[in-house]
Amino acid sequence: MKNVHMQLDSRVAAILQILVDRQEELNGKVEHVILILHKIHRKLAPEEETIIKPKELPTLPLTDEDSFSDFQKFLIHDTNFYPVDYFAKLMKVDEHTDEYTTVGRILPKVITNSLARMINYAGSGSVKLKFENTKLHEAIICAVLKAFPDSNLVQAEKMSRWFYTSNQRKI
Repeated sequence: MKNVHMQLDSRVAAILQILVDRQEELNGKVEHVILILHKIHRKLAPEEETIIKPKELPTLPLTDEDSFSDFQKFLIHDTNFYPVDYFAKLMKVDEHTDEYTTVGRILPKVITNSLARMINYAGSGSVKLKFENTKLHEAIICAVLKAFPDSNLVQAEKMSRWFYTSNQRKI
């Protein structure tokens, strides 16, 4: 009798795992459809455009090495690269805003100063995290290009200065 219950328990567990896997798969598909609907809505009614934080976007600003690493893992998948639109909205660009100011606006909203102290733009061996050539760097650059299509990204290099001066700012 005990053996029969164990077999039933293992079958029930297997069925539950299949259901969980299917539910996660469906959730991913629904979120993708919602993302596409948001894009369509932005095209049809740009005057109603608002800042919508993507649902699965990790909490910003990033506060430590683990959150930085998790965000990198999140951005590795091309389907998760939609925070670029969110970053572009956070920059609040108008006709009086230049690229240099824009980069200065976005970085503190994405990375805390305490984390910035652990990051070097070009990397410094094994002591500090390297920011250049990361997916987060790429996302911010894409957001800058979205806001300033004719940019040559010279001013975007303010990022290196921002990380360099992080020790001089109050936490």
